[in-house]
Amino acid sequence: FIVALGRFWFLRGHFSGWDWWLSATLSKVTADGAGVAILKAKALLERGMLALYVGDRPRAADVGKESLSLFEAVNDQWGRAAAMVIAGAWEPNQVAQLEEAVALARQVDDAWLTAWCLQWLGQTVGRTMYDSERAEVLGAESLALAQQTGDAWLIGWALMSLGQSGRSAHDVGRADGYFRESLAHYRHMRDRLGMAWALGGLGLAALEQGKYIEARAYEEERLTIETNLGNKRGMIATLRQLSRVALESGDLEQARMLGERSLLLARQTGEVQSIAWSLLPLARLELIWGNAEGAIRLLEECLAYRLEARASGETVDALVMLAWAASGVGAYGRAREHLMEAVNVASDVGYAAGICAAIEAMAGVVAMVGQMDQAAQLMGAAAARRVTSGVGMHPSDRALTAAALTAMHNDLGTDGFETAWRVGGSLTLEDVMEMVQGIEYIERSSS
Repeated sequence: FIVALGRFWFLRGHFSGWDWWLSATLSKVTADGAGVAILKAKALLERGMLALYVGDRPRAADVGKESLSLFEAVNDQWGRAAAMVIAGAWEPNQVAQLEEAVALARQVDDAWLTAWCLQWLGQTVGRTMYDSERAEVLGAESLALAQQTGDAWLIGWALMSLGQSGRSAHDVGRADGYFRESLAHYRHMRDRLGMAWALGGLGLAALEQGKYIEARAYEEERLTIETNLGNKRGMIATLRQLSRVALESGDLEQARMLGERSLLLARQTGEVQSIAWSLLPLARLELIWGNAEGAIRLLEECLAYRLEARASGETVDALVMLAWAASGVGAYGRAREHLMEAVNVASDVGYAAGICAAIEAMAGVVAMVGQMDQAAQLMGAAAARRVTSGVGMHPSDRALTAAALTAMHNDLGTDGFETAWRVGGSLTLEDVMEMVQGIEYIERSSS
């Protein structure tokens, strides 16, 4: 009954009402016994699932753990598997727990549960560990099982997962197709939260193809849905994406306005992940405008939240931008240290785009200390890595490297630059790190 009622409320977007009803129900459960424990565990599971799908990961983890302990006490394997997913989704250090959940789901021979567990395992390894190949395999099996069940909601989420793994693999065309199919399922079911998720995926896919008008349209429709649902985390994420669309299309003032709205709403929620994510694009704007000191303030706050939120990929992005900002005030040695840390973190989680961006920033710093030949080699190394890993460069990233590239061309000349670039194309990551460590960095400022 609880699960069926939860699906009814969930599809209609009555999140606060459903959460209130579950809370009230749990507060009235005072009796003991296995039956009562299962009832309470299922109610907690529904609360955790709601938190997970609206993006409240800390709450989902807490409620999932409480539900898991109750299911374990009564030896309910189905409940254990579901609660493990709620407690561990999107956490890279919980992949083993998610794998155990999949194994339990297979043991109880429940196709729906197995498909659902596979979805979250795939999303977690794809989005936090950047293992797009494994995410694709898990997503494909999840979709096949979901189609066996005939559950349109489950099929829609399986398609969403495959769309996300397509983006992780930098196959934007494939991702776009899955997101469109997913959106069609959600529209048919009138699942507004699912529609918002799919629209967000389509917006990202359009942005990565340079289709800014389409990206803005998808994100604006998503913002309307999230606002009507009262889902603040969804509103924050959508405003942040609209800010990014404006930034990449060159409308910097609009990007700033949308970014500030996202940050204001994030601060109102007090949720550290949302605050950190909203600080990052505003810091990028400050860098583009040449305000290194302002960027440093935003990025240092961002990184303080990142340590608490444990978002490794975004931590890399923040460290790379902090290095650009540090070099902007002449703190070249500090910039190098930020970039060495960024490469180490990105290598640990397989974040190819982060490694490329860090090497490009290294080239920028090396150019600023006058080592133009080595700087050009580093640019060549980053370009070669972008080709082999299939990682493109956004216009806002090019804006950060433009001045350094111009300086290299002017100093080395066309032939000298191209020669150094070709040499860099054969450098390994170890070669890059050794080169950067061997250069003398004289601080121009202690700020």
